[in-house]
Amino acid sequence: MNDRTMIKVNATETCLVFRTVSPKRKSPRSFYVLRSELERLEQYGSITASDLGCFAVFQQDTVSGLVRIRFSWLQQNSACELAGYEETVYLPFNRLMGFAARSLMDPALQWSALSVEEVPKPRMVFHGRENLHATLSHKAVRPPWNKNLPVKERNLWKPQPRKRNSNFQMCMH
Repeated sequence: MNDRTMIKVNATETCLVFRTVSPKRKSPRSFYVLRSELERLEQYGSITASDLGCFAVFQQDTVSGLVRIRFSWLQQNSACELAGYEETVYLPFNRLMGFAARSLMDPALQWSALSVEEVPKPRMVFHGRENLHATLSHKAVRPPWNKNLPVKERNLWKPQPRKRNSNFQMCMH
């Protein structure tokens, strides 16, 4: 079993209401995000929304097509100390914005989704052996890449030994 978090989103006329349910805990209350803030997310790629002392940071990743939402649920206890927890979830950006658009027509619409387990990393493709060799010649890139290469390609970045001149003779006097 995996530890993915369920995100439940309800709609009102002016905002979207988020709740999270993970295997360890449930969000202490609903988190309201104005529709105008979601429009800014689409425009600028990142927003910070606050709701009654709690906040959430939305960051759009255009490469992977996901939105990262970091909820910070804060509560004040009787000793006037601030306590809480943080939860990070990843959702498909197009599905979230599609729900926001559809919910304008039907404000009673609800959407539930599981957070994406892992952020997909862009795959690097090398066209030709020369490009791979040029990349591996940089010391910063070489160590992490070397372990993932096939055995025959691992020694591409190592300098080739110089060929000795076979005409060399040693003379002793």
